[in-house]
Amino acid sequence: MKNRNETIPGDNLFIGARLREAEQKRLESTLQRMELLLRFVIPLSLVIQLLLPLAASFRKNVPRKELTILLWLCYLAADFLARYSIGVLSRIPSISNSFWDWYSFEFHLYAFWAPFLLLHLGGPDNLSSLSLEDNKLWLRQLFLLIAQLLATALVIYRFSFSFLSSIAPLLLLAAGVLRCVDRILALYTATMDSIRKSLLEDPHLGPDYYQTLDPYAARLRSGLPTVFTVPDRPRHDTIPQSSASKGHKFDFARSPGKRIRFAYELFLKYQGVFVNSIFSDEDCVQSRPFFESIDADLAFKVLDTELSFAYDALYTKAAFHYTKPGLTIRYARLAITIAALILISAWTASNSNKIYNAGIGITMALVLGSAATEIVPLVSFLFSDWIFLIQYPDSGQCDQRCPLLEQILLKLRNWDKLTWSNSVSQYNLIRFCLYDRRHRRTGKILSLFGLKEKWNQYWLTRHNKLGKKLKDKLFDEMRHTYPDNVAVKKYSYYPYRSNFPDTNRALRRVEHSIWEKIKFSFVDREGEQLDFDESILIWHIATDLCNRRQQLAAEKKGAAKSKKKAGVDDDEDDEHPSQMAKRLSDYVVSLLILHPGMLSERAALGTKRFLDTYAELAALLGDGDDDIGEAKACDMLLMAYADVESERIKGDRSKSVLWDGCVLARRLMELAEEKRWAVMWRAWVEMLCFAALSCGGYYHADRLREGGELVTFVCFLMLQLGRGDHYKIHRGDVVARVGPPEEPPKMLIQPLDTGEKIL
Repeated sequence: MKNRNETIPGDNLFIGARLREAEQKRLESTLQRMELLLRFVIPLSLVIQLLLPLAASFRKNVPRKELTILLWLCYLAADFLARYSIGVLSRIPSISNSFWDWYSFEFHLYAFWAPFLLLHLGGPDNLSSLSLEDNKLWLRQLFLLIAQLLATALVIYRFSFSFLSSIAPLLLLAAGVLRCVDRILALYTATMDSIRKSLLEDPHLGPDYYQTLDPYAARLRSGLPTVFTVPDRPRHDTIPQSSASKGHKFDFARSPGKRIRFAYELFLKYQGVFVNSIFSDEDCVQSRPFFESIDADLAFKVLDTELSFAYDALYTKAAFHYTKPGLTIRYARLAITIAALILISAWTASNSNKIYNAGIGITMALVLGSAATEIVPLVSFLFSDWIFLIQYPDSGQCDQRCPLLEQILLKLRNWDKLTWSNSVSQYNLIRFCLYDRRHRRTGKILSLFGLKEKWNQYWLTRHNKLGKKLKDKLFDEMRHTYPDNVAVKKYSYYPYRSNFPDTNRALRRVEHSIWEKIKFSFVDREGEQLDFDESILIWHIATDLCNRRQQLAAEKKGAAKSKKKAGVDDDEDDEHPSQMAKRLSDYVVSLLILHPGMLSERAALGTKRFLDTYAELAALLGDGDDDIGEAKACDMLLMAYADVESERIKGDRSKSVLWDGCVLARRLMELAEEKRWAVMWRAWVEMLCFAALSCGGYYHADRLREGGELVTFVCFLMLQLGRGDHYKIHRGDVVARVGPPEEPPKMLIQPLDTGEKIL
């Protein structure tokens, strides 16, 4: 009788066959799921690669949060989907076994798909990073590229079963590596450290101190009389008035190409602003007379072009691509890609009966998509500002390489249109308080999730167009603030300081009386300067109240105008002085709330002061259910008696400046209307200029990713006019000479009557 534990050989074979069959079904099911996943993920990655450059093209001139969110999602999804797909492709051989036909034509497609995904990792040419923080991650991107390159090479090795079938994937692999290297180089060159290093000059020792001092010491030891003779060198920033009237020799009105070339030269000279570099007075010898001799429209066009080049250098691959080596690499990459695409198309067409239609469709879509991502940037180059750098190789020459090309370009595109959004954000304290009062329940719910602040900033931030009159007045104010020819290096936000000429004593007495009324909003009782954010909020409240008084006066005269409720205000002609002052007021407050680092190093204190002021205003308005508008809220503040600074009554624990703003408004209302708005306009212009010149360069560069800020335009304009404390080099090298004191010359005086010589 057989033992029950004895194993029958036939049973072992049967069990082994069943196990192999189950394993084969499991692997087949797994690979089918992976294949379905790839058929969904890879086309989605291609669609995002086509959407990403389209969304990035609107980044400079559409300052909308919706576009920022869409761009952010596409940017993250593009990298994730490409890396995920390469990871799935690299895992397919490791889970297969000998039951699978490795020479299946379906698997040949995987060798083509992997390098296409590597091309996707390179990203579009007009978007290399979302923010300056992404540029700092260039080293991480390099290691990720190496990992993805190894995974792609592994996929090509395992799924290319002949030399001819591996040529196209290897060509695509080379093109993908070139594109990824372009992205890493763009990230590295856009870091602040890289920009700072590129701007560093060779160490400058100056005149030899020891060589000059040694003869001086020797003469002193010898007992000889010795003096230093220092030549009196003029300052570089002292420009003759005649040169300022000549302007630049290029006729920018007729030749946008020359204007763009000149703007590029200014960008190269002043890009050190972003890394807080220093400048020499020689740097503004050319730019200052130019900006003093043009109008505001042309000035903003030149500044817009400068900042457009800055954006391209920081957030795109243009700084390298639009050079001769960069264009050579791009054309080589295009040729390699086209050759690979032809080979893939020919191979797919010859084996179409052996491959599923879905695989052929995905492959051809990748072929066409890759061709589009290579050809479209080259075509867009013809419509970019960078083409004029090739058209005009030297800014000092008027000759262009191809006059016919410029004539064609001038007909195809309007080169006078600003790439900047030409709008400023607006944020108002009273509007914020009223909105929060109407939506208390919503605010409580959002506060539970920590979203109230972001929600309020999104819904209460408006964007208004900068009108022509406002830009003209702003430009004239900055250009003529100091009418002399010596550039002013220091800047403060004290309006109406007592530095007026003595020739007009009556005007000086009037301005001094105004300063006595408003100086409490800039200095405390001890004469110390107030925090910048404190002065901003005081003047913001006063501007709103004075603007309300202006509306009441207009209503009495029957000249009140209806206001637009929300959105972007496109009416550029309705620029009353009160509206221009209010627009600057709301803009500076929006910087204080949305980007406090641009205005004050102590951003937390500015936020606390705003919230304390808001809390006091909310307590004044009450918690009733009645609907209070901005006009009624201003009327309530105007009716309240306020004639003493709040710190003298309340102390300094609360940082609210609500009643200080009311005090300032009452004192300004004592002035004549024209004088009142002149004072307020100049105060806001000086505060805007102070913010522009004191803001760190990193913040200026960071805001370019969402269209740029007016304060950045003001900063570049002020520096190119020769103003600001960025100028640290004034006279250059001075060579002192050591020698005996010069004897006064002997002069012979001949009397007219006697002819006697007198010494």
